Amino acid sequence: MTCIGDLLKTGIALLIVHFLFPDKINLAFAGLGLILGHCFPLWNKFHGGKGVAVAALLSVAYDWKAGLITLLIALFLTAVMQNLTIPPLVFMLLFSIYQLLHNLEAGIVFLLIALIMAFKFRKDIVDFFAGRGKKVDILRTLKRKLGIKA
Repeated sequence: MTCIGDLLKTGIALLIVHFLFPDKINLAFAGLGLILGHCFPLWNKFHGGKGVAVAALLSVAYDWKAGLITLLIALFLTAVMQNLTIPPLVFMLLFSIYQLLHNLEAGIVFLLIALIMAFKFRKDIVDFFAGRGKKVDILRTLKRKLGIKA
């Protein structure tokens, strides 16, 4: 339910920016503000989420082809690695690099977003490389939800 709320507030904010300030780069800057507000909310003593849902919707809104491709890569990595720490960071880093190659200003903004996400994931990254990372088998979970027997 939290993810749906994050996606709704992100989507509404991006739509408002799109209609009021139609230049595409404004979506990137709005996204940076959304990530900062999501990850470091004032009303929660600067303890917020990790920004994955916000970054995912932002990337698709900014460049739907690159956003979907990088999200599919992250989904594949999640299935293979059985981990929820590294794939979102790889997704945002790949998206940032792609944007750097096409629009330096946007690429820098998305790279800042990737760095913020990495900061929020810092403990999970340490746990992952120490072998203490939480395993998540999304394929088994999906099969179970769909009633498919393995």
